[in-house]
Amino acid sequence: MNTYPVTTDTTFTALGAFWHRDSPQLLERALNSVCQNSLLPHEIVLVQDGPVSSDLLKVVDDYDSIVPLRLIQLDENMGLGHAMNVGLKTIKTSHVIRFDADDLSLSNRFDVMMAKFREGYDLVGSQVCELNDPNSANTVRRVPKSIEEISRYLRYRNPFNHMTVGFLNEAIKNVGGYPDIKLREDYALWAKCLASGYKMCNVEEILVEATGGDNMIRRRGGFKNVLSELKLQKLMLQLGIQSPISAIAYGSIRCLVCMLPTFIRKHIYRMHLRGRVITAK
Repeated sequence: MNTYPVTTDTTFTALGAFWHRDSPQLLERALNSVCQNSLLPHEIVLVQDGPVSSDLLKVVDDYDSIVPLRLIQLDENMGLGHAMNVGLKTIKTSHVIRFDADDLSLSNRFDVMMAKFREGYDLVGSQVCELNDPNSANTVRRVPKSIEEISRYLRYRNPFNHMTVGFLNEAIKNVGGYPDIKLREDYALWAKCLASGYKMCNVEEILVEATGGDNMIRRRGGFKNVLSELKLQKLMLQLGIQSPISAIAYGSIRCLVCMLPTFIRKHIYRMHLRGRVITAK
């Protein structure tokens, strides 16, 4: 039987979403990791993005914790950005912390993040450890910490690990929520927040263990990703983050990576875009 901490912070909500391709076992693990943190959320808001299997629904139906869970069910799959926006509209707490249905929040995650919010930050993320296939070493995706580094980094790479991020609820509402750019909705949101002058940072610690592997790398490729990348670059150009030259240059490189065969993209990710570790911190 799980034992849960008893300290609850009524100023933040844990927000997640799941869909039919998620694993029931990983969803249960994700929920348990939220509920076993050293600081508990006011509630969990979980958005069901379209029809799912009975096994996934059973995980939610069998959920038992001192943290209330509120399920929002969507009739059809509309994508993560839409699901997040639907969930955000129902949340009343001042802060929201994201979690993904296949990831593990480390036990001190919410304490660390709420401490940064008390320092005056509007958007906070962390480093992430990606748990890869059994025959591959785990990897770390490190992201910049300061707002100056984030501003530079955002022009050519996503400066936040989405599954680690928390934010001031009002800030996200003020910028209109997640943009309708599927596969790039989080990246586009950070661009809007940066252009609006919100205070952002990433902490040094690894606070989330994410499910990586070949499936994650495979999802980063294909023509749909190219179309989304073009929309992202157009948005950053409109926001004044990119110049026409940099939008063409960085956008072209990122589109090229999307169109590479998966095994080449895997090599680029593992050898050049990630740090290697044996076990998560």
